[in-house]
Amino acid sequence: SDFRCGSWGSASAHAGLREVDESNLKFYRLAVQQAESMYDIMAPHPIFLEWTTDASATSGALSSTGKITNTKVNSWHDMGFKNFLFFSATNLIFDIFCVLLASARFAWLGRSNSAYDMQILDDVPNQNLPTDMSAKMYAAA
Repeated sequence: SDFRCGSWGSASAHAGLREVDESNLKFYRLAVQQAESMYDIMAPHPIFLEWTTDASATSGALSSTGKITNTKVNSWHDMGFKNFLFFSATNLIFDIFCVLLASARFAWLGRSNSAYDMQILDDVPNQNLPTDMSAKMYAAA
């Protein structure tokens, strides 16, 4: 039951960051289970925080240089921006591919043989009939 996280020994640590990393959450849940069994308490929906010295920089406050100073939050921002760029580029390539496919398909519309170009009554198929029957085929009886 000796659970310590983040800047637990620092006297200047006065705030915390919410933990969202799934690989660390299993250890936090284990600590909650230990505390529940040891102190006879219930924690149905715990929120996990990491004790830190510069959490005020993560809540929107800026340092004197005008930049957020927390490296953990900066890494989340960088990762999010990289993901945004990757998915935007992927979407652009997919959209261009779809436009090319649609353009190729629409370019061939109307280029097939017309139904009005067919000669229906002029061409008699060769049915190996005697000549006198093929001549009487279209005659009215």
